[in-house]
Order: sequence, then C-alpha cells, then structure tokens
Amino acid sequence: MRRNIVGFMTVAITCAMLLGATAARADQTVTWTGNGLDSVTQCVRGVDTPHLHWVLTPGETPVPGTTAELFMNGKDMGSMSPVGNSGALQLTIHVGKGLTIEQLESASVYADITSGSVGDNAVLTISDGCLCNY
Repeated sequence: MRRNIVGFMTVAITCAMLLGATAARADQTVTWTGNGLDSVTQCVRGVDTPHLHWVLTPGETPVPGTTAELFMNGKDMGSMSPVGNSGALQLTIHVGKGLTIEQLESASVYADITSGSVGDNAVLTISDGCLCNY
C-alpha cells in the first residue's frame, strides 16, 4: 500500500512538472491578421503624433510574467508588457509621417513571446492610432 502511494505521488509530481514547463514556454509567435485596422484614423496636423497602440490578448488565462517583442517588417518595435490584470500586453509605437494605411495593411507584424506564454486563441490588435498619410 505504501509503495502504491509513493508511486502515485511520483507520477503526480512528474505530471505537474511537465505541465508547468509547457505553460511557461516562450517559443510562440502571434501574427497580426489586420485586427483593428479600422480603428486607425488620420492624424490632425500639429495636434496628433502618428502612433499605433498594439494590444496582445492572451487567448486564455494569462500566465504571470508574460512579455513579448513586437516586430514590424522585421524591425523590433519594442517590448510589450502587461497593463492591468487582464493579462493583455500593450505597446504604443510612434511611426513616421510617411507610413500610409496601404503600407500598414501589407505590413508583416507579429509578437514574439519572450517569457511566459499565451493561448492558442491569442490575438494581436491595433487598439487605436493615427497616421498622417492615407
């Protein structure tokens, strides 16, 4: 009987360790598929600064300590970090005055998870922003 309990505890601990390691993997990429493009407006000259506010929602219960790097056309735009307790990662980037909506539509944008993890249903979205050229 004692041997069965020890064996069961060993299996339980091993499973917990394996599941914990899976939840903490940082080899994930979330690709932008155009979400939030309709929230980008035209900047008012002299009033607004061209910017894009990116939000990465985790897709399931957030893993504490999750961070990501945002890439646009292969260029590292900065680190996304959690804001609030929803687990969403956010980053506002300032863009050049020459970026057009057409260029943004065809841009290759993705978030590379650097620590923690996100779920399979994670979504990368432009929350808001404005561009000077259309």
